[in-house]
Amino acid sequence: MAGATLRERVNLCQNQSQRELWLAPRCASGQSPAAPAQRRIGPNQVWRVVYEKLPDLPKENHYVLRETGEVDADNTLMRRSIRYHIFVKSRPPNYRLDWKLTLADYLDANEFISESIYPGHDLLGEKWR
Repeated sequence: MAGATLRERVNLCQNQSQRELWLAPRCASGQSPAAPAQRRIGPNQVWRVVYEKLPDLPKENHYVLRETGEVDADNTLMRRSIRYHIFVKSRPPNYRLDWKLTLADYLDANEFISESIYPGHDLLGEKWR
C-alpha cells in the first residue's frame, strides 16, 4: 500500500466492512508520508481525536441512557455526527464536500434529520434540568 495512490487508498477504505478514517500527518511538501506512518482509527474512536484538536468544541453530552438514567459522557456531538455521516447517510469519510453536506443537515439547510434515524435515538433520553 506504500505506492498506492490516494484514490486507491480511498477505494480500499470504502470497500472494508467497517469504514475507517485515515489520520496521516503531512510532510513539509504537503504530501502524505509512506503508509506505515499512517494510523487507522475507527469511527467510534475518531471523535476523541477531534476533541483533542478542538478542545473548545462543545461536547453536548448531557443525554442520559434510558436503561440506567445515567449521563452517557462518551455520547458526544462529534461522535453522533460522525456516526450519522458514515452509518446513517453512508457518506465517505474522506471528502470535504460530504462533511459539508452533513453540517448542512445539522443546520437544516440540506436534508431534514429525522429523530428516528439519528444515532442514539433508541438509547438516549434528554436530561431534565
